[in-house]
Amino acid sequence: MKATDAPSRQQPAAKKAANATKASELVPGALRNVGVYLPPALLAEVKNAVYQERTTYADLLIDAFEAVDDEDIAKQFTPETILTSSGMPRRAPRKRGEAGIQIQLRLDGLQVAWLDEKVTELDAPSRSALVSAVFQLYIQAK
Repeated sequence: MKATDAPSRQQPAAKKAANATKASELVPGALRNVGVYLPPALLAEVKNAVYQERTTYADLLIDAFEAVDDEDIAKQFTPETILTSSGMPRRAPRKRGEAGIQIQLRLDGLQVAWLDEKVTELDAPSRSALVSAVFQLYIQAK
């Protein structure tokens, strides 16, 4: 029997499910849950803002992006170089997202794509780090 004549093996059901396209990705404008992690103290402030403004996490995030300048967001992810007495700069650790509690943002495909583009554009380490920084700057400015 040649190698090309070998019977085709079927994928296990778990692999098929992992490779399957989600229905929310097929329907234009369909909302899907996007998990992000916020530090506990920030989460409490975000929950309070959602309650006070009678809005959702997603709408609060949109308001935050409207109110906060991209340059201010990018500064959150720019490492600060510290010069030593010899003049040689110390390597500054890159800021990362903090451990946190997951929330679900209800976003459509275009919003998820826009958010992922912002992660790249602003050199954020992750989607959670970007969302956390934007919420933090927005709440501080209030």
